Amino acid sequence: VTADGLTVDTDTLKVDSSGNVGIGTSSSSAKLGVVGSATIASQVNVAARIGPGVTSDVLIGSVNGNTPFVASEGAYPLTFYTNATERLRIDSSGNVGIGTSSPGAKLHSYSNSAVSVLADGAQTFVGVGLRNLQDNAGGTTTSYVDAITNNGGTVYYDASMHIHHAGDKSSSISFLTQAAGAASDRRAERMRITSDGVGIGTTSPSTNLDVFGGIRSTASGGYNQITTTSIGDAVFNNNGNNWLTVKNGVPADVMRITSDGKCGIGTSSPADELHVNSTGANVNLRLTRDTNTGCRVSGSDGSTTPAFIVETIASGTATERMRIDGSSGNLLVGKTVEGVGNIGFQARPDGFFSGTRNGGTVAYLQRQTNDGEILRFQKDGSSIGSLGNNGTNFFISGVADGAKAGILFSAGKYTPMKDAVEVDNAVDIGSGSGRYDDIFATNGTIQTSDQNEKQQIASLTAAEITAAKAISKLFKTFKWNDKVEAKGDAARTHTGVIAQEVQTAMTDAGLDAADYAFWCSDTWWETSTDVPAVEADEEAGIEA
Repeated sequence: VTADGLTVDTDTLKVDSSGNVGIGTSSSSAKLGVVGSATIASQVNVAARIGPGVTSDVLIGSVNGNTPFVASEGAYPLTFYTNATERLRIDSSGNVGIGTSSPGAKLHSYSNSAVSVLADGAQTFVGVGLRNLQDNAGGTTTSYVDAITNNGGTVYYDASMHIHHAGDKSSSISFLTQAAGAASDRRAERMRITSDGVGIGTTSPSTNLDVFGGIRSTASGGYNQITTTSIGDAVFNNNGNNWLTVKNGVPADVMRITSDGKCGIGTSSPADELHVNSTGANVNLRLTRDTNTGCRVSGSDGSTTPAFIVETIASGTATERMRIDGSSGNLLVGKTVEGVGNIGFQARPDGFFSGTRNGGTVAYLQRQTNDGEILRFQKDGSSIGSLGNNGTNFFISGVADGAKAGILFSAGKYTPMKDAVEVDNAVDIGSGSGRYDDIFATNGTIQTSDQNEKQQIASLTAAEITAAKAISKLFKTFKWNDKVEAKGDAARTHTGVIAQEVQTAMTDAGLDAADYAFWCSDTWWETSTDVPAVEADEEAGIEA
């Protein structure tokens, strides 16, 4: 024992004048300094005075000699330092902070470097396991975040990371976000991975990727967005002056929708709202109820000649029904080659059309409800006649101008019409320049002679009797000029009077033949001659 303290065997134990105790050292800078190994049978209390009457104890010891521990008594953290810098802290609530003095969770790691927590090892799976001791089924669940570094001794340098759940229960991995200033229980789920797939905006994905809401792909030129409306419509949107394309592993577009709304299939520059192009022999558009029933529209007939062809499909077999020929513009229905002799219907751009049928009615025209025209004929925009019905009777009529005649065909007869209306005593058969040749009839013509329809009834005058006697002597035989020209000597002989001789007999009796209905005279031109116009010349005697 000296003035400097207590010394036992030099370095075995020394208590210096400041009260510092050294074991295995003669110079301790702390209240207790130990150099060498030391055995603690129970525990060592290290007490620090924090304030008046307040101390914080650190306990170092073991339980039953086989469970070592380091503990802090009181509501104070336990900290670990290296190089005079705090490295780890366990606060009074049990939260562990690495790189932070205020841990906010059971394990809180903070680092300014790229890696905050690193799990390393040489096993097939190296990672971190997260366990929930109480799940809904009353057991425990464990989820892992790990990296596959080798498999069966083969090392993969592009190792992948797995986030998965251990066990045989149904599980999922959810990703949540929390808005700034929102309560911690207001976190919103953004993505979930289940055994069925990945769900974004939905907690129950039904396919590999199931998105509820919109999908946006952004580049420097703008973005493409796919959204689904409330009624299930899919909307593809491009906000730039670009287009939407569909490719099939080749540079060329399979389909393109341009910024002006035109859709091209087989072409990247559609010229119309829908433009289908093919480099093959045919350009086809197929519409089917199933794979074997429907129709097909083609843009060519398999050659270089353009055509618009419509086919029907039954039991997988396509049959042509209609075509518009690209070179002539003819419309053909039921046939592929133009011609009246070919069965089917055809219409040409010049207005001609025809229908040909084998052994059946070619066309039906039907008017319903009331009577009238069924078919009208025009010339240069003006109506000239029509076909129609009057009840169950058929008529042919001229245009309704008050003068054109017509014929009404009814049961056992046909009667005259004007303006599609049946008339009496108003229509002639033939004319002076348009006569019928022969009329074959069982009976002669019937001339009505009803007194009720006549007036000024009188006996023949002396002059009329004189003319009648003269006319009775004028009956002769003759042959018609046109019949002789046609038949020669075989032309038959006719009997009757000569109109000019009848007119002379009437004149000789002091009568005008034109006053009597049994004689008439019509004038018509046998030929038509164009006479050129002549300029007026008064000196030459040509007046204007």
